[in-house]
Amino acid sequence: FLILRRARRLTLGGNVGLGLASATQIARAGGSVILAVRSLSKGEQGKKELLEEVPGTKEQIDPLIGYSV
Repeated sequence: FLILRRARRLTLGGNVGLGLASATQIARAGGSVILAVRSLSKGEQGKKELLEEVPGTKEQIDPLIGYSV
């Protein structure tokens, strides 16, 4: 996890499931996290959960613009 320290990582679907788990592990390793989400309200919930798990995390929430399934 040394590579993650002081790194900034983009996590797709960072508000739930594997995306949130990945973001949490990156934060625990000392990296900052960008949560890329389709819904800002759900992103805020993911941010809250992330901060509960790893207080003091440097995070940012960005909506995915032009995202299509």
